[in-house]
Amino acid sequence: MVALSSPKASGSLTLSWADPVFSLFTPPVPASSLAARDLLRELTNQLAGRVKNRLLNFTLMLTIGVPTVLSGQALERQRPRRETEVVYMFRTLRGEIVVTLDLYIDGDALNYSNTNRVAKEGDFIAF
Repeated sequence: MVALSSPKASGSLTLSWADPVFSLFTPPVPASSLAARDLLRELTNQLAGRVKNRLLNFTLMLTIGVPTVLSGQALERQRPRRETEVVYMFRTLRGEIVVTLDLYIDGDALNYSNTNRVAKEGDFIAF
């Protein structure tokens, strides 16, 4: 789970899957290892970056928090369901991958602008 925020938006993004999905990576990652937690945090961070990148065209600059790994039970206790929640489910050979985006955006905050240069897939970004 990672928090997303700006003066006109707030919410969270979660990425989750069952333990057998870790075996689909090359090389397979043991589900109980620290590498599995790091992998899940990194993929959550990359997904949050893509959401942030898409919203830049609407002059909405999100701040991305530090990804946290939680158990399913802890996530359910911490994050209440809201009307703004959107759930995307994907199937793999080893189980489902679930992406949940719960982002409240003030409607007045979205103004399309083509002036922001948004990085495209594969662009080199110097830090």
